[in-house]
Amino acid sequence: MVLAVLNSLSGRVEETVQVFRCERCSKLVVPEESLYEKIYMGNTLCVSCRKDLGQPLTSDEKAAFFAEEDLVENRAKYQQVSSWYVWKNVKEMWVMDSHKLMDGVLVNWNEPPCPELLSGREEPFAYYHAGEIAGCRCYPEPLTRPGAIQWPRRVYINGNIAIMTHEQFEKIFNK
Repeated sequence: MVLAVLNSLSGRVEETVQVFRCERCSKLVVPEESLYEKIYMGNTLCVSCRKDLGQPLTSDEKAAFFAEEDLVENRAKYQQVSSWYVWKNVKEMWVMDSHKLMDGVLVNWNEPPCPELLSGREEPFAYYHAGEIAGCRCYPEPLTRPGAIQWPRRVYINGNIAIMTHEQFEKIFNK
């Protein structure tokens, strides 16, 4: 499946993204360009499923797998520290526009966003947290002291990204 990312102002295609759904676990996968050939050759399993089945992985795939495993293992710890986090991306040139949009946004663990929907894509993938979609190298940075970050700030709340002051955010931070 190929998704086109449209510029909401000009209506022109900004980029296209090749994606597939893992046949074993149904996870949506956004492969790196080096993996496209494997997909077209009939490989329709995500890295986690391929590892579980004992299939060989490239060094990049191994790194992505361990990063994903680390996020899953640490999510409970992150949530114990704070119910909010800052969505961070790795600031590499191939970061998807929808994830660039989320960079620096405050997100509540109880309300995962759909970055693709927020960026104007016609076909949203799913609602998920930073780093939870296969192939994504974004990560959550737990927010422990709201006063320690710069304000006003973009906050994902009620399905939208709103700009809030520190005072506005403090009213919802401990709910």
